[in-house]
Amino acid sequence: MNKNDLKLNMRLAILLATFNGEKYLREQLDSLFAQTYKDWILYIRDDGSVDKTPDILNEYKNKYKNIYLFKDDIKRGAKNSFMWMLDKVDSEYYMFCDQDDVWLPFKVEKTLEKMLSMEVKNKGKAILVNTDLTVVDSDLKIIMPSMWKYSKLNPYILQHTEYLCVCNFVTGCTVMINNKVKQLALPVADEAVMHDAWIALKVIANSGIISSIDTPTILYRQHAVNVFGAERLSSVCMYVFKRIRALKTVISKNKAQFLMVNKIIPFPFIKYVKFKILFFLRR
Repeated sequence: MNKNDLKLNMRLAILLATFNGEKYLREQLDSLFAQTYKDWILYIRDDGSVDKTPDILNEYKNKYKNIYLFKDDIKRGAKNSFMWMLDKVDSEYYMFCDQDDVWLPFKVEKTLEKMLSMEVKNKGKAILVNTDLTVVDSDLKIIMPSMWKYSKLNPYILQHTEYLCVCNFVTGCTVMINNKVKQLALPVADEAVMHDAWIALKVIANSGIISSIDTPTILYRQHAVNVFGAERLSSVCMYVFKRIRALKTVISKNKAQFLMVNKIIPFPFIKYVKFKILFFLRR
């Protein structure tokens, strides 16, 4: 079966980027095929794994008809893997999938329902739907039922452009976008910190809609090799203490965020600092 065959009746594409993910990959794949909504294609790009990840992917491809494995020998990293697939795949809607989480059975159905309802209310708009997450450890034991509460993130504050510019709350593995968003998001700039932050800013900067679902739809696994993970904010004092201890990293991350933002919209440094402080106070 070739790529063109796969596109005939499917309106939803799930994009999965993998790299040396053998430890948790089966649990993630099993959770995808346990979804209540099944009208989708799973597109997978591996970034040169040297463990058993390619074997696992081929095993599942032979078992399920709605999997397409890309062949690409260039080392791209997570951000560029997702954006490369987004560019290559044609669908009505797109979701991004990490290799080490577990999707709750209603994730696709609930997210798509939200997307369709928002499109009815906002015809012709670029729409991004995201959800809360349940933070779990490597064995899927719950650390915190809500990552938004865990990290003290208020999605309704962060849907304002200025606040989204200083803090990304859109976690890629919870996201669904429509084709309008895809058109805005490509091509991705080198300055993009991560695909989710870039896409969210593109949506807001172009008068699109970010619609958030309060219900967690994913078990967000925290382990030693997360590319990005959940950050707990327990108290102001602890937050400040951690930032001081990791000052070099904090400066580096904020510089990267600032440069990315200014590839999309003019955002002076003084304004960035102002809203960073305001956001800290509002948390």
